[in-house]
Amino acid sequence: MRTKIMACETIEDIFNRIRRFHKELSDFYQKLNDTAQQERVKMLLDYLQQHEKNLEESLASYQTEVSNNILKTWFKFHIPDELHDTCCKQLSIENKLNASTDEIVALALKLDDCLINLCSMIIEKTDIPEIRDVFTNLLNLEKKQEMQLARNSLTINDI
Repeated sequence: MRTKIMACETIEDIFNRIRRFHKELSDFYQKLNDTAQQERVKMLLDYLQQHEKNLEESLASYQTEVSNNILKTWFKFHIPDELHDTCCKQLSIENKLNASTDEIVALALKLDDCLINLCSMIIEKTDIPEIRDVFTNLLNLEKKQEMQLARNSLTINDI
């Protein structure tokens, strides 16, 4: 069994992959919302869809502020299979069609953790201070958004 996936990408490629993941999550939550029956679940999924869309837009804006030299830097790193599997296998709607708000919140937090773990891994693996700074800022954004998600999800559950 393979334990690592080797990747060699530019920092810009990594940013684009993270942005694409947020876009896919936004689309995923919208598809779930289209089939949801319970009003609370629909409200939560609508919030999550918009939350992911806003994150993707924030990342696009942040990416324009990052130096072109940093964006074009090649970065070689290992992504453990568990990280990739945890993130991607969760995006199957078949098992989520009748999910409760608690199950959806748990899934959303698990998916956010995937990106937090990826940013942490990049910070740990780089020797370049500018790259470390960029991904520390990104990590802080992801953590802040995760806390906001948890807080706002509790509010929806209380309605």
